[in-house]
This record gives sequence, C-alpha cells and structure tokens, in this order.
Amino acid sequence: MTAHLTRARLTIIGFGLLAALASLWLARANLWPADTAALAGRAMLGMNGKADLATLLAAYPPLPYVLLSIVEPFAALIGIAAPALLTAGLAGGFLVAYIVTMRRARFEVEAVVFLALLFCLHPFALFSVASGPEAMLLLWGVWLYGLGLFGFRATGGVNDLITLTLSLPLLAFTNLEGAVIAVSAVPFLLLSVPTQMLQRFYVSVYTVLLFPLLFSIFAFCIVSWILLHDPLAFVTPEFLQAARWSSQPWWLVAAACGAGVIGTMVIVPGMILRVSTRRPLQAAAGALLGTMMLAAALLAILGLSSSAIGALAPTVAAAAVVSARWPIERARALRTAALMAIGLLIALSITLTNIAAIRPALDALFGSRIAGTTPEADLGEYLAGRDDVMIDAIAHPAVVTARGATRGLITATDPAFTVAILKRELDAPHVAVRQHQPGESDDLVTRIFPALYAQGAPGYRLTYDHQGWRVWSRTQSGDIQ
Repeated sequence: MTAHLTRARLTIIGFGLLAALASLWLARANLWPADTAALAGRAMLGMNGKADLATLLAAYPPLPYVLLSIVEPFAALIGIAAPALLTAGLAGGFLVAYIVTMRRARFEVEAVVFLALLFCLHPFALFSVASGPEAMLLLWGVWLYGLGLFGFRATGGVNDLITLTLSLPLLAFTNLEGAVIAVSAVPFLLLSVPTQMLQRFYVSVYTVLLFPLLFSIFAFCIVSWILLHDPLAFVTPEFLQAARWSSQPWWLVAAACGAGVIGTMVIVPGMILRVSTRRPLQAAAGALLGTMMLAAALLAILGLSSSAIGALAPTVAAAAVVSARWPIERARALRTAALMAIGLLIALSITLTNIAAIRPALDALFGSRIAGTTPEADLGEYLAGRDDVMIDAIAHPAVVTARGATRGLITATDPAFTVAILKRELDAPHVAVRQHQPGESDDLVTRIFPALYAQGAPGYRLTYDHQGWRVWSRTQSGDIQ
C-alpha cells in the first residue's frame, strides 16, 4: 500500500514539474500576446515605483496584475520573466489538481498517466500555456466552475458551493473573455442546485450563488470611483474596443449582452423543469455545456477573441472536469481516454485550420525567432543595453516587458521627466518617441514634443528607426536600425 501511494505521489509531482518546465521552455523568448506583455510591464512599473499607484490599482484586469506583482520580485531574483514564472506555476498546479482529482475518483495510476499525457498534448492546453498567465487563469476558472457544478448538484455541500461561487469572480477579473464566461454562467447556475433545495429556497440560493460576483464588481467600481473618480473607468476602454464590430457605443454593446443573458434566463426555467427530475450528472453537464456554448457565441459575436482557438481554449478545462467527474464504471477509464483522444484529434484539426494563431508558439517550441514580433517588443530588445532612456512607459508597458527591467528608464514619475515636460526641453541621453497614430491618443512625449519624431531635437541624432518608433540619442550609440 505504501509503495502504491509513493508511486502515485511521484507521478503527481513529476507531471507537475514537467508542466512547469514545458511552460518555461515555451516562454523563454518572451512569447506573449500584446495584452499580456502590457500587463507584465505595468506590474514591473508598479513594483519599482515607476507608475502611478492609483491608476494601476484601478486597472482591469486586476487578478493577473496582482499575481504578476507578487511574482515579479522572485522572477527578477532568479532571472526569469514574471509571466513565464507565473504561467509555469499555474500550469504545473493545474495538472497536479487534475491528477489528484482523478486519483480521488479512483482512477488507476496507468489511466491517470495516460489521461494526463492526453491533456498535456492537447493543442488548446498548449495554446493556453503559450498565451501566458491570463489564459491559464481562464483554465483554472473553468476548472473550478465545473468542479463546483458537479459537486454542488450531487451533494449540496458547502465546500462545493464555495468553489462554484468563487469561480465566477475569478473568471470575471481574469480578463474580458473570462468576464463573458462568468456572465454566460449566470442563467445556468440554477441547474447546479439540488432539486430539494431548489424547490424550497429558489430566491435565496440564487442570491447566494451570485453574491460573490456582484459584490466583487461593486467593490471594484468603488475602488475606481475613489482612485480615479469614475466608477466605470476600468470598463469603458474594454467595451469601446469590443464595440468596434458594430461601430456602436460601449453602453449599447453592454445592453445587447445583458439582453442576451436575460433572454437566456427566460428559457432556463423550462429547462430546469425538465432537468430537475433527472440525474445530477445530466444537470451539471448541461449547465457546463450551456455555459461554454453561450460564452463561445458571445465571444464570436463581439469579436473579443483573437482566433477560434482562443475562444475554444477554455473548453479543455471543461473536458478535464467531465473526465474526472464521470460516474464510476468498470470501463470508465477506457471510455474517458477514448473520448479525450477523439477530442484531441478534433482540437488538432481546428488548430491546423488556424495555423497563424499558433505560429508564435511553434517558433518558440523549435527555437527559432518569433515571427511577426510587435514594434514594442523590437524596441524593448534594442533598449535592453541602454540606460537613461526617456519614454512614456506607462503608455507603452510592453516595451518594459521586452526590455526586461525598469532600471535605466526615465518615466513620467521621475523628476527628470517632469522637468523636461514643464520646460519643454530635452536633456536625457536617449529619447524614445512613437509616430502619431490616427485615431489613437498620443503619449506624453509625442504630445509635448509633436515634431520630435519627424525632425528630432538639437544635439540629438537618430539611432533607431523601426515600425513607427524612433530613438534619438545624444551619444554615438550606433547606426540607425
């Protein structure tokens, strides 16, 4: 018995370490989407006193920012990028949680190993790892939501209720895609309630299920109102971006989403009458499937996901929940493995039809330079060996992430930056300026020195010119790039 437990524990620890190492391998070349790179840059600026604290505390999404801020000092100490370290921890922890759940469901060690390998090789899981901490937090949110659905519907236990209710704020404050999933879950929450409890405490149970989510949103609005004097400061930019598909104001897009959810809630009571008399498994599975389908539809309609893979990636966590929570049968492990294998093939076919979305991950996996890097990433690599660089880093935090450190940057919180703005005179050894982009607001450097990008300044020479960014330097620091 002891040897059996030791083998199981070694299996769990080994898979967790392998997942963490694989995450670090994928992340070794700063392979992050633009929003993740910007988030990591804001965390670096905040931890080093290079950004306004009020603006950072009221920024959305708060959860990845807080976690990155916690991890940043340790990442700097060991020389690993904070997003890579956080993603590795989340990926390893997720795989450990999956294996532990399967062992508690009385899967044999061989079946656990095979299913864990299928999960590790799943294109959606690899895509989530390559996409950074926000995508991995989405997997964690869907995983906890699914566990809460199955557990609370079957037993009505308090721990399962807590897991279910806390998964919604976790999703909502991970990113905008997670918020869509959380909103999509609202109509289906009643399907997770045991039949006896639903018949006797309908309103009370629904209030308890929604309270953590509503309280978290209200609290974040209060924080934004106190710090930025605008309770919706963290929502408006995101909805403005989401509204591009229809050229409508953000509040109209929000109203459309609300109307869709309310319309779904009108249909759900009839669904409850049909499902409440069925087995708990069917109700929980129906709620999980309905949530993911509604979320995928909203993401597609609003255009909030960069690709089909990004919209469907969280479903791998839902599949993991179902595989671990299916009823005990003699042939369960074989059936579950077969279904997971079929799901892997389907996901692989979807991935191959969206090869452009995974090209950066493939480049990083095989050690080649990432194709199609952003201008901010190229500028950050150029500035990595230079100190005393004046740049509006708060407006371009992705540059800080690519550079790897805030030391040597002159940002808006530094006295030298403030003096240059007030006197409208440049004195920094290096100044990074971005070209004016029609339809976008300029950063502080471009706004105060509108002719700097095109004409430079007295005593400065052009040392960098690439994809809308220029660096003017007083010293002879190299040829134009």
